[in-house]
Amino acid sequence: MADGGFWQLFRVRERDNLEFWVSHFIVLASTVVGVYLAASAGFDTAVAFEKLQSDKQGFYMRRALADELADNLKEAEKWTGYFIEGDAWRFEGRVEDYPLQTYVWDAMKVNDATLQLPPKVLTGIRRFYRMTNLRVRDMVSRTGASRSAAEELRKDVKRMRADVVPLLAKDTKDFASRLTTRGINVD
Repeated sequence: MADGGFWQLFRVRERDNLEFWVSHFIVLASTVVGVYLAASAGFDTAVAFEKLQSDKQGFYMRRALADELADNLKEAEKWTGYFIEGDAWRFEGRVEDYPLQTYVWDAMKVNDATLQLPPKVLTGIRRFYRMTNLRVRDMVSRTGASRSAAEELRKDVKRMRADVVPLLAKDTKDFASRLTTRGINVD
């Protein structure tokens, strides 16, 4: 071991150990590239998963909102029938006795997917709910405004069915087709 033998392995600055530096550089470069590619693939997968989850949540929220709105339109139409068809005596009590179903609407207030709805849909539903409450108040008051409030509410129901419901249905259908193309079954 006079020529350095065992200690020769630790002399990395000498010309004889060039392969040491080259191999370590290759290992280091491949580690950096591998970590980058793995992180990039993981990020892309996470973004795709989050988009899919958001679309699923958006679809089910829209579908539940459409069902709730359909129920409320049906109920409001029934209330107007009492006045317009001569059965006003059936419509009595307090405003609280004639509530709209707002479970989904209230839950949407804290949902990220809410503002993904077309503004015309959100505004239309919000205005309908507000005006329905005001018109029901007038209908319950048993004054001269009761019949005209019922007529206005019936117009509001027709307007919602003609303008807002088709927009909501189209938006829900678009979400359903997006999910179906990704292999998600929506029933």
